Amino acid sequence: MTAALLLAAMVVWAAGAAVDLLAGTKPRWARPLPFSLALAGSGLVTAAGVRMVLGRGQVVSLGSTLGLGETILRLDPLAGLFLTLVGGLGTLVSACLVSWCQPENRLPGHGTGAGYSLLLGAVSVVILAGDAFTFLFAWEAVTVAFYLLVGIRRIDRRGARASWVTLGVGKASGAGLLLGFLLLAGRAHSFAFSAWSAIPAGALHDAAFALVVAGFAAKAGLVPFQVWLPRGYPAAPGPIRAALAGVAVNIGFYGLWRFLGVLGRPPAWLAVALLVLGGATGVLGIVFAAVQSGLNRVIAYSSVENAGIIVVAYGVALAGASTHHTGVVAVGLLAASLQVLSHAVAKTSLFASSAFFESDFGTDRLESLRGVGHRSRWSGSVFGVGCVSLAGLPPTIGFVSEWFILEALMQ
Repeated sequence: MTAALLLAAMVVWAAGAAVDLLAGTKPRWARPLPFSLALAGSGLVTAAGVRMVLGRGQVVSLGSTLGLGETILRLDPLAGLFLTLVGGLGTLVSACLVSWCQPENRLPGHGTGAGYSLLLGAVSVVILAGDAFTFLFAWEAVTVAFYLLVGIRRIDRRGARASWVTLGVGKASGAGLLLGFLLLAGRAHSFAFSAWSAIPAGALHDAAFALVVAGFAAKAGLVPFQVWLPRGYPAAPGPIRAALAGVAVNIGFYGLWRFLGVLGRPPAWLAVALLVLGGATGVLGIVFAAVQSGLNRVIAYSSVENAGIIVVAYGVALAGASTHHTGVVAVGLLAASLQVLSHAVAKTSLFASSAFFESDFGTDRLESLRGVGHRSRWSGSVFGVGCVSLAGLPPTIGFVSEWFILEALMQ
């Protein structure tokens, strides 16, 4: 049943991409249709994710579907947790896009709906992949989708630069993962992730662990790879920014979680490095956010800050794993997971609301948006709730997650 739901979602997303590429945005009926289909596909993925969380883990082999080795899908609770998050937030973003795209000239011709469908499908395959080739294939598809969506409105030099920076960081991320995966696959003589758990500790294991963590950290926006977030997010059209920040970037955090379980004990120096870089990223993000004049860049730099906070909690988990303290590993991963959830929901709310602000009032300049909550009550209310959560005020999930991170650091 779970596999059938996932297959149906992929078919629906492919249909949405086809409609966008063939019909474009000139016919009024065609504008919301790709996003309506994306909404339906996201609902199917949410149902599949819930079933995976509540059910027993299973491995599905698709033979040599992608042409290199065995194509393996892992339908386990960890994948189900992130798939539920992707599907649930994808449903909300798709609903916003259905409403936002109705007026003429908001969508820049062909490509937005197709890129969005590709993004959702590729993110889902990354989460489900159980072998190196499938994972990297989907990872590169996510990079292509980012490039398309960030560069779809390249009307000036700044937009073109944003798309190339996004592509460059995405390729650097993929290169780190490719090198790490090659080391692991060469040692284990298998592309399957399950075979890599038997690789003994040593220089090769530690080098591969560091390369894999660097690849995922680049996608998440850790220093020094944070440069693409404040450039890429504002360049994307409307609520697509919410999909990039609230849905797609989570695959970086998912990869960190997954490969801690696959590779086991990390080197102690890697845990220390992540704690330092995570703290530096958090400070850098909030300092730069405080001096921005555009709303979308403020939100983007806030994503940099939150990436740093999440990586700090993950560094606590690595420290526990390197010293065989399972309790510290548990509290670190719990704190990081809660912060991932808080960040994803808040960023989806903020970017979706800001898209309507910018479209309705023609600017995202902070000084021009004074009193916007009185004129756009629904968007203003959603934006306010997202801000309160990001500020870590009780009783929001932002408060709970940051309190757990403090507890993890005390441990």
